[in-house]
Amino acid sequence: MSEKPRPPAAAAGGGAGAPSFVPPVGKPTMGAHAMGIGAMVAGLDYFAGYPITPQTELLEYVAEALPEHGGVFQQLGDEISSVMAVFGAAACGKRAMTASVGPGLTLMIDGLTNAAGAETPMVLGALTRAHVGVSGGLYPAQSDIRMLRGLGNGDYQLPLFAPSTITETVQLTAEAFDVADLYSIPAVVCIDGKMANMIETLQPFKVPERDLPDKTWALDRSLREKRRVVGAARTPELDTMVCYEIQHKLERMRVEETRWDSFRCDDAEFVVVAYGIMARIAKEAVRSAREEGIKVGLFRPITLFPFPEAPLAELASNAREVLTVEINFGQVLTDVRLAVAGRCPVQFFGQPALAIPARAVLEAIRQMAAGQPVEPRGFHDVHPTAFHLADTHPPARKQMLDQLAARRGQEGAQAMLDNLLGIRKNTVIPEVGRD
Repeated sequence: MSEKPRPPAAAAGGGAGAPSFVPPVGKPTMGAHAMGIGAMVAGLDYFAGYPITPQTELLEYVAEALPEHGGVFQQLGDEISSVMAVFGAAACGKRAMTASVGPGLTLMIDGLTNAAGAETPMVLGALTRAHVGVSGGLYPAQSDIRMLRGLGNGDYQLPLFAPSTITETVQLTAEAFDVADLYSIPAVVCIDGKMANMIETLQPFKVPERDLPDKTWALDRSLREKRRVVGAARTPELDTMVCYEIQHKLERMRVEETRWDSFRCDDAEFVVVAYGIMARIAKEAVRSAREEGIKVGLFRPITLFPFPEAPLAELASNAREVLTVEINFGQVLTDVRLAVAGRCPVQFFGQPALAIPARAVLEAIRQMAAGQPVEPRGFHDVHPTAFHLADTHPPARKQMLDQLAARRGQEGAQAMLDNLLGIRKNTVIPEVGRD
């Protein structure tokens, strides 16, 4: 697989005379827009979606950019019709994409399951936030990872990319289209709500060139060419054969598509596993712990499927302990435990919403290095200045919230804000004059 830079892509299905798309390298770029930019780089033909926070900005970007480059954008009535429309476009050989957030993703399960069973390539953008079911809490989180690994029924999993920067979001979204086409299966790119609303300067990037198969199976091909039935009206023997085909693809992906990154792991006695936005924060905690003399490193899975089991197992063989850090209650923890396979203890540090501050991760590393159980994150850690209105809470709950707020205090809340994101450590923020 060569590392040649992909040229500024004219949309693969763009109409005659459609201008080439040039990614805005060197310019401030929002995370939600980054998914759209990556799709445009890949030659997006068709996008259908329904707005939902924090995915709406992606729809707005694609709605403006895609028609200018020969593609078609449609805002449909809901997520179900959106995923089915994308399934139909993909079955005709087009590069097609949709995107949503947790509640919308659950509505897309049937379409994605059928696309996977029909071996139809398409891309899903997942922008995750904290919730159980449909919730008013729009806090960022990594709450849908378990669901995204294999949406729906049956023996299959979807390639799942978890970028940690805006530039990586563009790159991996563009690559997701190639992976989908190469293995003829839907692919997923996932960022959390914090990354969706972040703005960073888009850096130069490369998308590896691949030899992709011709879509001779596409339903819009001539009757004289090879045609494929897309759907569930098949014989038991054909269904069984498809199941085996999908498993062969998954095995190939484990060999050829597994990706990870590591930081200060060469001599690490302790290993922190984190992905996405949480990996950036954990990296700052690892730097600080190293300054204190703790030999700790960071292991970042870039593909959550296929999960990088072998490299993590190798690190665990030489480590005293592994700490998994997630913005959830342990949705990748099972994969970590399976990879470590008892080579050393595994602890967990997580919370259901909002990124964990770097100083809290550092304290967890200190506890692990001291041979202690890592103290779990509680409600007062997630919301250090507990919000409440006297008229809306019963007395017992109000008393509890008052106690939590008093325990943390404003100083604790401000300290959390000051240390929340290691990504801001080197950001120059101009001073604002005051009267």
